[in-house]
Amino acid sequence: LYKVFKYKARESLPQNSIIYSLKQDNRRDVFNFCADELSSAILASTTDFENTVITNIPRRKLAINKYGYDHAKVLAKYLAKRLNVEYISLLRSKSQKSQKQMNSKQRLENVSFEIINEDLDLSNKTVIIVDDVVTTGTSMGVASLLIRSLGAKRIFGATMSIAYRDDKLILDTSDRFNK
Repeated sequence: LYKVFKYKARESLPQNSIIYSLKQDNRRDVFNFCADELSSAILASTTDFENTVITNIPRRKLAINKYGYDHAKVLAKYLAKRLNVEYISLLRSKSQKSQKQMNSKQRLENVSFEIINEDLDLSNKTVIIVDDVVTTGTSMGVASLLIRSLGAKRIFGATMSIAYRDDKLILDTSDRFNK
């Protein structure tokens, strides 16, 4: 999982403001900043993007209607441009409820995606899935399984922030802002 920073809920931190702006403001400067930071995090680990495509965790239809855009899709497109790879929309959300206040079990029961084009062949492709925040990893995990069914060789997650709520996960929580 490529990430930029650790999200700390209910704290007035600049990085939290970036996430809120990404989700609600549809500002080009915020998307440019986020794509720059996320591409830097990815490029710190790899520069081999042969046969790589980028997609995103899709936003729920109700949220798209409310805000007028899918922030993860826009971010994924900006990121694809920076890494000079193709963006492909692979999934559509069928989830009815926001996952914001849910625990891991509730998220697993709620998350629902469908493949947009089941005839798409991702054999020998590396897929980078973009999301704004990874909390429990449920959305990323479910999306990965669906994308794997299309033949993807390797799958990576890329997120602006991690906000792990699962104490059983032992993951690197260092970030570019607080070393």
